Amino acid sequence: MVYRLACELSDRIAAIAPVSGTLGVDSPKPSRPVAIIHFHGLADHFAPFKGGAGRASPNHRSVADTLAWWIQANHCQPKPVETKQEADYTVERYGPASGEKGAPIVLYKLTEGGHQWPGGVKFGSFLSTEGIAEDVNASEIIWKFFEANPLQQ
Repeated sequence: MVYRLACELSDRIAAIAPVSGTLGVDSPKPSRPVAIIHFHGLADHFAPFKGGAGRASPNHRSVADTLAWWIQANHCQPKPVETKQEADYTVERYGPASGEKGAPIVLYKLTEGGHQWPGGVKFGSFLSTEGIAEDVNASEIIWKFFEANPLQQ
């Protein structure tokens, strides 16, 4: 849903932070780039990282396809400008292409992460069948990302 809001309200939204969700629409194209920080567990069985059928829904776009769509919309370089590997996660940062006025994209790949809030707590047996990325505090990281990427008027 947050990707759709970014498409439809890009003139009013500076940044988004999808967690365990991928792009579900192909239009409208955003009127301006929107900064994105995306968190996704590699062990997510509800919205699989590689796309396809999830445990509770028939089809999901892959994280790679979602980011490729936004890399184009945000005028970013197609390859990460920085990659940071940690024990439990990898961070990939995509920046605007040379000479382009774009917005950054940051991907947190959570090695053992499932369909959970990174740094959160298990919240019920239905969704708590997968791991939580305890070394990543999504709430703090998102707040800092939003502060660093305000809406430019």
